[in-house]
Amino acid sequence: MTTPCALRLGTRNSRLALAQAALVTAALEPFSDGLAIELHPMTTTGDQILQPLYDIGGKALFCKEIDQALLRGDVDFAVHSLKDV
Repeated sequence: MTTPCALRLGTRNSRLALAQAALVTAALEPFSDGLAIELHPMTTTGDQILQPLYDIGGKALFCKEIDQALLRGDVDFAVHSLKDV
């Protein structure tokens, strides 16, 4: 018997992003047919920098690591807060 795979959901490790990812997970669960949805919180460059973001690249710094994880196949889909995009 094989174990079902899980869908990997990438998101920022912030309270807002985690709350929004939980809402998406809850909305998808009725359609998941028992497939688990694993949350993969990430710390982004924007989370680590303590100077004004407009000086160093703007809001995209909150998305880069999550987008790269998608491209590498480390996560299957992502939830971004609109304020970070």
